[in-house]
This record gives sequence, structure tokens and C-alpha cells, in this order.
Amino acid sequence: MRVLLVHPSALMYSELYLRLEPLGMEGALKLTASYTVARMLERDDFAKRYAKGQPISIMEFLYPLLQGMDSVAVRADVELGGTDQRFNLLVGRDLQRAEGQDPQVAFTMPLLVGTDGVQKMSQSFSNYVAITDEPDVMFGKLARVPDELIAEYRRLTLDFFTEPAEADRVAAGLTGRSLDPWTEKRRMAREVVDLYHGSGAGEAAEARFERVHREHELPDEIEELDIPGDAVRDGAVYLPRLLAGLGLASSHSEARRLFEQGGVRLDGEPMSDEEATPEALRGHVLQVGRRRFVRLR
Repeated sequence: MRVLLVHPSALMYSELYLRLEPLGMEGALKLTASYTVARMLERDDFAKRYAKGQPISIMEFLYPLLQGMDSVAVRADVELGGTDQRFNLLVGRDLQRAEGQDPQVAFTMPLLVGTDGVQKMSQSFSNYVAITDEPDVMFGKLARVPDELIAEYRRLTLDFFTEPAEADRVAAGLTGRSLDPWTEKRRMAREVVDLYHGSGAGEAAEARFERVHREHELPDEIEELDIPGDAVRDGAVYLPRLLAGLGLASSHSEARRLFEQGGVRLDGEPMSDEEATPEALRGHVLQVGRRRFVRLR
């Protein structure tokens, strides 16, 4: 069985370009002749924009055709994508029929709303939780999910690995107020962290979260910054240069004074050593003074 996984930005991937490259201009024009504007306007968002007189680019019409032709190229039996890809998946079925192939089964999944509680989860909206995030970063992001999304996050991220009825139980408990939202949110965050980082990682991340955010009253939103490359020397981060590079100190000498005065903390613990490995810093909260916080990545 050939299963094709669809990403919303599928055309960005080189594999798709390679499969479609043999089309050439003649093949691309022949492909455009296989579908009509009227059929394209059956897509819900196209229809709404057309009715409102909003522009629709030719590229947007080409996208479903090219994605559908990808199904033809790999002779897909099943194509899996988000619910927002339903129209494109059905176009793939039509093109397969035209090529004499058995049409693929279109299998869609609900979209996960981002941590902002408004937009779909996307790196473009900066409201995403990456599966490669460090445990502390992942737990911190999940701890900011709006209460009304707790059950849905459990359903879409954990149900495959845990008891499916648990999401319904949590939803009913939160609605009836027999369950505490903060307790359930932390439990969900722990289990997701365990899923990607191993058993016990979620509990450890929660403990650090509690120590940093509760005991030291950190702000709910902490800016995430990359470790500057020029702060790394011989595999170690020179912390005075790091503070200066991130704008947390005006100079290296001021940064050293902050260290001497105990004004630099990592996850709430005072730092005295002026060097650390990048791995020991990424995903953790660096605090300078009382009001300056950054999460390193």
C-alpha cells in the first residue's frame, strides 16, 4: 500500500518538485486543461472569496492540481492530510481516475488549534509546539494553552497512545467543574512531554516549571532567543559575552559584575560559573536582575 502524507506546505519539499519536474510546460498546460474554474470554485474558501470579490491567484488554482498530480505520480492508495486539505485530496482522486488509476482513499484529520487558542497551529503564527522542543520548552508552551482546549489537545495528541475515552471524561469534568483546569493542563503537558522525551521527562519539566514560574514569579510570556554564535568558544558558551550579545548587559564587564553579585540565574538558580555548554542552556530560562528574562534555544 502506498500512503501519501500531505503537509500544508507540501510544494516546499524537493521530493514533490522532483516528481513533477518531468511534466514540463506542455504537461503543466495539459494538466490545467483537465480541471475547470467552476470545479475549482467548489472549494469553500475559493467560493467565499470569489463571492466577496477578493482576488484568487492562478498559483492557488495550480496548487490542488500539482498536489493531485503527486498522487498520480506515486500511485497513492491512501492520502492522509488535515481537514483543510480535503478538496486537494479529492482533486487527486479525480486526476487518478483520468489516468486510469484506482482513486486513492482520502483520509483527513482535524487541525490542532495553536497555543494562542485562535489560529491553527503553525510556525508562521508562532503558536506551535515542535516535537523537537526541549522538555522545558514543550511543557511551558503547553501550560499556556487556553483552558477550553485542554480536552481537544488530549484528544488530538494523546488519544492514539492512551485511552480514547479519557478526553471525553476530561471535557465533561471541566464543563461540570468537577476537574480543575490547571491540574488537567499540567497532566496533559506531562504526558505529551513523556511521549516525545521518555517516561519521567514530563514530571521533571513540571518540577522545573513550578520552581521557576511559581517560586520566582516569572512572567507568563518569556521571549525566546537563540544563543549567538559568537558567544560559543571551543564548545562552551562564554556567559558574559552571551549576556552582552542578547542585550541583557551593556558590556562584558557589566556582565561579569552581575555574576559576581549573584544577579544571573538559570531556572531560578544563581550562576557563578561564567561558562556552560549549549546543551545545559537551551530550553532554560535565563534571568538577569529581577525583571529581565529570556528562554534560550
